[in-house]
Amino acid sequence: MRPKIELKRFLFIILLGVFALLMMDLNSRLWDLTRLSSERDQVITQVYAQWATRYALETKIAYSNSELAVEDWARGEAGWAKPGDQVVIPLAKENVIVTPTPLPTPTLEPVDNWEVWWALFFGR
Repeated sequence: MRPKIELKRFLFIILLGVFALLMMDLNSRLWDLTRLSSERDQVITQVYAQWATRYALETKIAYSNSELAVEDWARGEAGWAKPGDQVVIPLAKENVIVTPTPLPTPTLEPVDNWEVWWALFFGR
């Protein structure tokens, strides 16, 4: 009778060891899944950022190849005008003296000690 109990105990210990190994492997796989999912989310975010950058650059390229960009440059940076436009050039006044506005200096009101403690414990 004794050998059957020993055999059952031995098989139970073996099964318990196999179960422990399977649990450790499952834990390792779950950890890898979490890490890889996090990396996938980061890569997706980077891909979306690259797509947004590409879209912005394509928009700038399309604008720079248009007639509107040439006209904006000619009127803005080059200072050219179309025939029939009246060009207005603002001139600064000569000998303008700017008087600085004095800033008022803040004055500190003295605070009693009991008011400091009251503010610390109860707030204002």
